[in-house]
Amino acid sequence: MALAIRIVRETPDQPDVHAELKAFDDWYHATYPAESIHTLDLAELMAPNVTFFAARNRDGQLLGFGALLECGDYAEIKRMYVSQTARGMKVSRRILERLEAHAISRGFKVMRLETGPLQPEALGLYRTHGYQPIPHYGDYDPTDPNSLCFEKRLGD
Repeated sequence: MALAIRIVRETPDQPDVHAELKAFDDWYHATYPAESIHTLDLAELMAPNVTFFAARNRDGQLLGFGALLECGDYAEIKRMYVSQTARGMKVSRRILERLEAHAISRGFKVMRLETGPLQPEALGLYRTHGYQPIPHYGDYDPTDPNSLCFEKRLGD
């Protein structure tokens, strides 16, 4: 039987989300140098140009989340995360598909993201779903060895 997941728009200022954001931040700070970390904090996740989605099981348990940052002519994936207990259940794929569907509904033709080389599962997910490496964009430092940028043209 497939895992029943609902992925809905929520605000990130809920206790369970806040706890997972902290766990995510702790992992990032233990894995990458501070100058290579480009996550949005709680206040930034609540900005009007950010849409936050949470994945929950039937009982309402948080399984993961992802955010979409609207950046003019493209949408950027931010804060994509799946809790340890939900790994291997294809939750990240479902969140990614929801983010893409939302971007399309908002009229975006391009999705971008920045991630690190020490996240093979994330890299595999993005490549499998059509994300291609691109030069650094925005404020991402092209000389940072811990920064990789990707893009996908929606509807292709």
